[in-house]
Formats: sequence, C-alpha cells, structure tokens
Amino acid sequence: MANYKAHMALGLLLWIFFAFSFLELSFESLPLASASFFVALLGSVLPDTDTPKSKIGRFLQYGVFFFAFFISFSTFYSKDALYQSFFKSGVVAGIIFIVFVLLRPGHRGITHSLKVNVVYGLGVFVWLFPSFGMVTAGYIAFLGAACYFSHLVLDEQIKF
Repeated sequence: MANYKAHMALGLLLWIFFAFSFLELSFESLPLASASFFVALLGSVLPDTDTPKSKIGRFLQYGVFFFAFFISFSTFYSKDALYQSFFKSGVVAGIIFIVFVLLRPGHRGITHSLKVNVVYGLGVFVWLFPSFGMVTAGYIAFLGAACYFSHLVLDEQIKF
C-alpha cells in the first residue's frame, strides 16, 4: 500500500510521458499543460477522497468548492461572459462538493473500483471537450483514467 507521495509521483511520471508523447506541449500551450497536469495529479490521488484521514480527503472537506470553482472558471471564462462563467463555475463546484463531500462513501469502497475510474475518464472528456476538441480531450481523459488506475494498482485494491 503506497502513500500519497508515491501516488503523486507515479501520476507525475505518467503526465510527463503523455505530455511529451501525445500532447506535444510547448510554452504556447499553457492551458493544455495545466489542464492535463491537474487531471493527472487529481486522478492519481482521487481514489483516497473517501477518507478524511488522507491528505486529499482533508483537502476535499475544506477546499473542493473553491478549487473546482477556480478550475472551471478558467475553462469557461475564455468562451463565456463573466457572469455566465461565474454561474457555470458555481454549478460545477457545487456538484463536485455534493458528490465528493456530502455523499462520501466508505474507505476503499466504490472509489477504488474500475467503474469510478471509467466515470472519471468520461467526466474529464466531457469537461475538456468544448475547450480542446475530441482528440486532445480524449488523450487527457485517457491520461486521467491511467493515473486513477495507477492508484488502484499501487493500493492493490482493484474492484469491479
């Protein structure tokens, strides 16, 4: 069983591999780099959101709403007016707060399953598709799912 540092390190290694193999990152692609980095690191620690004893679980209790608002605002702001961006970001942040804090499952429960791994990948795809297009969003979604799966492998807790 690995700690959060091992999960994040493997997520970072997967991000580096994907970023330079498939995403062709450069200095001009800062939104793509930051979105893919966020997706990779989040995917590598997300299964442990089910316990407030983990660092991500504690962070989730206090910072998920603001972090989700900031990330979604940065995505929506480029396409929408300011008030629309605030509204959409608030909705996204509220849904994430409800799902991951108020409806938190038991430790090593559903968050350590392949079903949630697939849901995470699909969620990333749906979230990034409008901004990056189908192919790039697909690569980033696959990266997120791979990082999520790496967490399950390190924990030796893969459920179906």
